Amino acid sequence: MLKLARLQIRALITVLILVGIGTVFNLTAHAQYKSYSYDYVNVDIEVLDDSTVEITEEIAYRFDGEYHAMFRDINLEDRANIDACKSNSALQCGGFEFVEILEVRDNDGNVLRQTPEDDFDYDSQGRIITPPDEYSESYVDDGVNRSLRVQWVFSEPGIDFDNQVYKFTIKYKVYGSIGYFPQEGYDLFYWNTIFGDREETIDDVAVNITFPEDIGLTEDDFTVLGQG
Repeated sequence: MLKLARLQIRALITVLILVGIGTVFNLTAHAQYKSYSYDYVNVDIEVLDDSTVEITEEIAYRFDGEYHAMFRDINLEDRANIDACKSNSALQCGGFEFVEILEVRDNDGNVLRQTPEDDFDYDSQGRIITPPDEYSESYVDDGVNRSLRVQWVFSEPGIDFDNQVYKFTIKYKVYGSIGYFPQEGYDLFYWNTIFGDREETIDDVAVNITFPEDIGLTEDDFTVLGQG
């Protein structure tokens, strides 16, 4: 059980607004005008009394042009940060043991079935293709970051959007993300609430954090770091 009642909780929440790579892709090769942005991102974080954390991300895109899929890369290992933390003991570094995907929902709120890895199909560029009522989980590694990719191909032929909002929702559980510092007198929850791996900014962001009921928190217990 999570023993938090007698200790101060400090939540270090990182909000990254600008950097990164895209989280949508186009399966067709021909050139055409297209653009997207993030209409909104809602993040609900629930710290459970067994020390696990359940996170629900509702990610809404505003598409203009033909699109086929969207994905979310959950960073599992950042080697640059690990090296920095090893070389500088003064840094406050987060971390966790592993992530479990609990459910993925489509634009209408329907729960998608996970496609087994043995059933993956691939396009000409080696990207995973699954039926629109399913999603895939895979691991990607660029040499610096190792991530769990959750991908939903909502239409292999593609949908021609006209400045329309389309969304998907991911719920996952994080194990081992609570740090314990008994000598300092607090426990630490450190998490990047808004993913940084994207090219576009987000028009509207909402982050809700729920702690166990016996935790008393004040504004002084939170540190919010931002970029952009």
